[in-house]
Amino acid sequence: MDLPKEIDFVQLGRYGAGGTVGGQVRMIVRPRAEVRGRDILIVEDIVDQGVSLQYLWRYLERQRPASLRICALLVRSRPDQEMLPVEYQGFTLGEGWLVGYGLDLNEEYRTLPGIYMLEEEP
Repeated sequence: MDLPKEIDFVQLGRYGAGGTVGGQVRMIVRPRAEVRGRDILIVEDIVDQGVSLQYLWRYLERQRPASLRICALLVRSRPDQEMLPVEYQGFTLGEGWLVGYGLDLNEEYRTLPGIYMLEEEP
């Protein structure tokens, strides 16, 4: 991209005790960069249920950016669920639990050098 850009990070949490998914989304690390009036691109590793992403989307919308778009490497196909538009996506996934390259299950498998699908669902 031959445009002026700034990279910032947020951290959201939604995992409960024992690695179970659930509970309220909480923002652990808020963005430091100014959002108002700027073009914002959310970059995600995986969009699964989209609950955390919807939380972040609503948070950023309240900051009144000029535009707001989503980019994700992996997007879970869920025809029964209304999702936010992922305008830039790498791969569409079916069912299965992915681990590796930062994706984890109960904080394990995160450091695998690639992305793998577990043979058995957790």
